[in-house]
Amino acid sequence: MSATNPATAKCALCGASDVVDEIARPASTYAARGTYRIGTCAACGGGQTLPRPDESELEAFYARDYKYDAHVLIAGEKRWRARRILEEALPPGNVSSLRVLDLGCMYGYLLEEARARGVKEAVGVELSPAPAKDAQARGLDVFCGTIEAFAVNRPEPFDLVVAQHVLEHVSDLGSFLDTANKLVAPGGQLCICVPNFDARARRLFKEAWGWYQVPVHLHHFGMGAMSRLLGAHGFEVSKQIRRGGDSLFVLLTLLQSIGRAPSSEALAPGFVGKAIVRTASAMLRPYYFLGDDELVVMARPSHKA
Repeated sequence: MSATNPATAKCALCGASDVVDEIARPASTYAARGTYRIGTCAACGGGQTLPRPDESELEAFYARDYKYDAHVLIAGEKRWRARRILEEALPPGNVSSLRVLDLGCMYGYLLEEARARGVKEAVGVELSPAPAKDAQARGLDVFCGTIEAFAVNRPEPFDLVVAQHVLEHVSDLGSFLDTANKLVAPGGQLCICVPNFDARARRLFKEAWGWYQVPVHLHHFGMGAMSRLLGAHGFEVSKQIRRGGDSLFVLLTLLQSIGRAPSSEALAPGFVGKAIVRTASAMLRPYYFLGDDELVVMARPSHKA
């Protein structure tokens, strides 16, 4: 995949013209080192992938190379993390009147956990057809398409809107957040999970940190950048949490640090590879409480009572 757009010095997160190159050769499963770099904004501390690929390149890339297969190997861990999100984001007590929307729901793990907690309705939006069909086949209410298309078809508001590791992929952040704002009911909230650009492990492992994932991760968020971005689109931050990333990316960081980065084009792991990933998923569970690779932000629309 080649990036054709020239680099820009303007920050995509806060609009300041203070972006300087920081990471020259970020490791990624999706591109050879040196193909992309990451610039950091001096004003908000956020990062952006440079040069930025255009929309046609991104669409072709997602259709060809971007898969969720590896995440299926740690489905139990994904469900466990989904339960933690719901514990933080849903109010205590009876939730039988609440409606939950999961943007970028993949196979619907959070939707199933929300239904198990007794919410009135759990709805998903997923851009990739195969995971969306898989979730629908299991009886889940999943719309295949963009948040904007979903909002046109089903504009009724939700008490909780979740976006797990979605925002870093979104080209038009303004459209996404403005639409999400409309979908949050009065008194409800938005929960965003993104890789934490301020993470200790990023400073330690430098270019080998597993969460860069250029070029599919267009944006790189620290709390300063996230606060500014949400404020610009009508949200007030109510809570922030930092926690360890999932085992896939911990393993990826370790592999990349010794020059053994897997490619997105690599064959699916065999029996031994799957066993290693699943064992690591169980053993690395405590890192959730020790690390800070994931930033979780709760925000409420500032104009809604």
